[in-house]
Amino acid sequence: MAEYSIKEVLGKRDLKRFIVFPEKLYKGCGQYVPPLHKGQEHELMHSAPLQYCKRKMWIAENEAGEVVGRICAVINPRYNEKYGTRRVRFGWIDLINDVKVAELLFNAAERWAGEEGMEEIHGPLYYNTLGRQGMLVEGFDKLPPFSCLYNYPYYVDIMQQL
Repeated sequence: MAEYSIKEVLGKRDLKRFIVFPEKLYKGCGQYVPPLHKGQEHELMHSAPLQYCKRKMWIAENEAGEVVGRICAVINPRYNEKYGTRRVRFGWIDLINDVKVAELLFNAAERWAGEEGMEEIHGPLYYNTLGRQGMLVEGFDKLPPFSCLYNYPYYVDIMQQL
């Protein structure tokens, strides 16, 4: 059985690994349209919502140190105040077909959310409603709509298991 570890993204090297992982995961998949690296870096490090949102990112690695999953957790206090909730959003979720990887990623996000006083997790979402978000549950053979993300069919099974 494969062993995995979780690592918070803190430096430029891990940020780059976080950004390029989906290209490896979806290599050869005609429905996946990769975002530009500079655009992803800007969204993750310099996007306007970061003036009021908190976020943390993690990557999961296998025994060889290869990235096998990623997640970003976001706390949007404006949303929580408006709707009277204490929710953390998750986004930028990509992973291999292994529920253990998903558990590691979501456990990291949920642990941080709990430390920040959050009670719920939901997503996949962007910082606010203006970014690409969502998860396909059908239509995996088609290009996703412009405002949505692409994911493999096994994501649905993993989410249901969790």
